[in-house]
Amino acid sequence: MTACELRITQLPARNVTLLQVDGTHDEKLASLVDRLLSPGNRESAIRDHGCPRAYELSATECLLVDFPRERLRRSLRDCGRVLLRLTDVSSAFALLRVAGSAAGRILTGELETRRGPAGGGPDWYGRARLGEAEVIVQRAGGDSFDLYVVRGLSPYLESWLRARWQARFPPVRSTVQ
Repeated sequence: MTACELRITQLPARNVTLLQVDGTHDEKLASLVDRLLSPGNRESAIRDHGCPRAYELSATECLLVDFPRERLRRSLRDCGRVLLRLTDVSSAFALLRVAGSAAGRILTGELETRRGPAGGGPDWYGRARLGEAEVIVQRAGGDSFDLYVVRGLSPYLESWLRARWQARFPPVRSTVQ
């Protein structure tokens, strides 16, 4: 029997901005993520995980990662007069990379899919409640996932993931005498 491995790595901090649309909005803003990441931009974001990312939290909220403000202005230019609020929340988030053959199995069933099929391609992401922590999970490729979590909950989440891994995949003990 092969052991299922799990690796958890704290990645460097990213530039994270919360975009909120106030008041009423029309169908032009129905999906902020699709507007912010046009098809050509989405393809480059899939190829290069370091590219700007946009995660739809609701119809009027997005979490933007490494997203230049000038690009944001260009993306929303034709929306007319809309009251937007941008808040830099970079210092509030930690980024964990969870990888290994057990990573997907531990996260399966915990996710609320937002893009594509659960566990799908690199364009896939979802929200999850892992233990007591709300996270955004982004498939980074293969058996790797990036978890955006409130910085103060990062150590708790790491412990929770390791405990869940140990519970689901206990060490194999030899019965040979």
